[in-house]
Amino acid sequence: MISHVMSALVVSPPSNWPSTPFHEGELKLQERFGVRETVDSYAPKVVRHYMPDQHRAFYSAQPFLVAAARDEHGQMWSTFLTDPDGENNFVTSPSPTTLSIRAQPSPGDALEHTLRQPNVDLGLIGIEFATKRRNRVNGRTISSSYPNTIDFRVDQSFGNCPQYITPRRWWRTAKSGDQNAATKAPRSLKSSSLSEQQMRMIRNADTLFLATGFRGEGEDPRWGNDASHRGGEKGFLRVKDANTILLPDYAGNNHYNTLGNLIMDNRIGITIPSFSDGGLLQMTGRAEITYSEVEAKLATKDDGAKRMITFTIDQVNELPAGSLPIRWAENDTLQSTRSLQVTHKIKESDEVTSFYFQAVKGDDTKLWNYLPGQHLPILLKTATGNEVSRTYSLSSGAGWGEYRISVKCEPYGLVSQFLHDTVTVGDTIQVNQPAGDFALDETSDRTLVLISSGIGVTPVLSMLHTFASSNPSSRKRKAIWVHGARDGKHHPFRGEVQELAALAGDSLRTHVAYSKPRDTDMEHNSIGRIDAALLEKLVPDLKNADYYMCGSSSFMADVQDGLESLGVDPNRIQFEQF
Repeated sequence: MISHVMSALVVSPPSNWPSTPFHEGELKLQERFGVRETVDSYAPKVVRHYMPDQHRAFYSAQPFLVAAARDEHGQMWSTFLTDPDGENNFVTSPSPTTLSIRAQPSPGDALEHTLRQPNVDLGLIGIEFATKRRNRVNGRTISSSYPNTIDFRVDQSFGNCPQYITPRRWWRTAKSGDQNAATKAPRSLKSSSLSEQQMRMIRNADTLFLATGFRGEGEDPRWGNDASHRGGEKGFLRVKDANTILLPDYAGNNHYNTLGNLIMDNRIGITIPSFSDGGLLQMTGRAEITYSEVEAKLATKDDGAKRMITFTIDQVNELPAGSLPIRWAENDTLQSTRSLQVTHKIKESDEVTSFYFQAVKGDDTKLWNYLPGQHLPILLKTATGNEVSRTYSLSSGAGWGEYRISVKCEPYGLVSQFLHDTVTVGDTIQVNQPAGDFALDETSDRTLVLISSGIGVTPVLSMLHTFASSNPSSRKRKAIWVHGARDGKHHPFRGEVQELAALAGDSLRTHVAYSKPRDTDMEHNSIGRIDAALLEKLVPDLKNADYYMCGSSSFMADVQDGLESLGVDPNRIQFEQF
């Protein structure tokens, strides 16, 4: 899922901005896996030539960024950028198309001398482990008039989903009184293969960062370098030998940015941070892709693997402990894992089943609070013994005293099928604290418009519960509920929404659209899909309402474009993308 608040500032695209944001390699893989038409329906609207205001604020709030670039020999590396002086706001955004980063790689870093130069292809990713937010931006360095500063011009900007991110808290280390301490420490340990200690570190890792890229002849904003995150349970990386690592490739957003780069240029960099002591293990080499899902599962011993990257190492560069001024730990208070018991399992429609969770018997610890719209990270052990993690939006009301997730059974969904077919009442499930920034602003007095399609109903249903259960005498706003489904068989929570509408009274209006109703379906208000024209009819104060949307990427891109064309301020539109 990806949360967005769109920028109201209109930035004209460059003259060479293409009709599709993907280069030849990415398109080849989208066609190979049968997703190009689907991705084409929304990606040109969400991969932008500028950063929305939310992304600009996000980057400026981060204590570090991960960068991907080539060294002077053309080898791919990824690294961490952070302010060594521990100051806040080391990243600023002078405009929607530029970032200014007051940092350089640490001494001994593989990219130590590269990022000082102008016109360097640079991929950046900002990741907030605690909330599982991450955004990516690609572009090039430009000349800076300030020392030790990387000025950056945007080519492409887009968000990523929160899957496979291990939540962590971070803190800065105290400044050393010895200003020369960094130069006295070993700058880095270089080798052409992994040591036993480095192999153990890789086997225990749950997080890594990739660097890939492709640049053809001429100028094209689709070319450049990508920094990306990969995560899984500890042990998800398989060390075959001192020069070979097997990396499972999980289901993602179907853009195939990383793999698309690799089929055009197989140079790759992998960095694994040592979260506890501030060291970095950097590796560069070549990648080979295994497309067979069966072979990938067998080689990686991972049921979630869809494909596999075989990484052959050319060079290793290990930065010692203390190279970074930040430390991380798996959050032992806000984000710790706990066991919850399944108390109810209820079929909501042909495809959707709800699971209710409470504390296990004997555990008197209060459940974590959450905001309506946030998601619940869960961890499962499948029938084959593999551990997998997923995040599902909470569909329960925030004051219920229990959690509810509502899961659509996907035909090839490893976790959704396991939940539907195997998990039953009385089972225990490992969960982390609810997280996410797609959350209802309860202080606004503007009309609340809750829009959903299909299984996208879940987070906005939680918001509807909060609205309907509020005190009528203190309720400052009205709400409009708009939901789209195929037909009555595929319409979960129909009765629940009707009960909430009765509870809310005149302050709530509901509208249901079926795209392909059956002859027996009588409880919908219109036939067709939700679009801006329908919303214009339903929302009297269209330009002054708050919109919360959840559904497929193409659905939300179309509705967003339509609302903006009708004059709705993009900052009023928030959405969660599955």
